[in-house]
Amino acid sequence: MKNRVAVWLMMSVFLSGARADQLQIKQAMNGMVASASYARVEIRKGDAKVFEGRTDKYGRLTVALPQGDYQAVVTAGSATQKAEVRITGEKGLKQVLAK
Repeated sequence: MKNRVAVWLMMSVFLSGARADQLQIKQAMNGMVASASYARVEIRKGDAKVFEGRTDKYGRLTVALPQGDYQAVVTAGSATQKAEVRITGEKGLKQVLAK
């Protein structure tokens, strides 16, 4: 029981600095903008990869990271694009356009 409490406390302290933002990734290709459905998303801070995940069919995903500015690398099919992402912890769906 003490181990569970210790693990819970450590996770609470670690996650207290993180913000969970809901993003909707869109891609601009051939003059059109569409949701990046089932895309692989890698979020980087400088040279370090800090998150990796996949969007749902509407291009949405939830990212829990400390507040700050990041770069997203979005891969859907054979297309790889980049976008700037600002994690704020605010509620609501944020639109992110990858070019």
